[in-house]
Amino acid sequence: GVSKVITHAHTHTRTSASL
Repeated sequence: GVSKVITHAHTHTRTSASL
């Protein structure tokens, strides 16, 4: 639910930062 969305968003941001 919400937790999954937050985790996904965090992962996406982290990946973008790495790139």
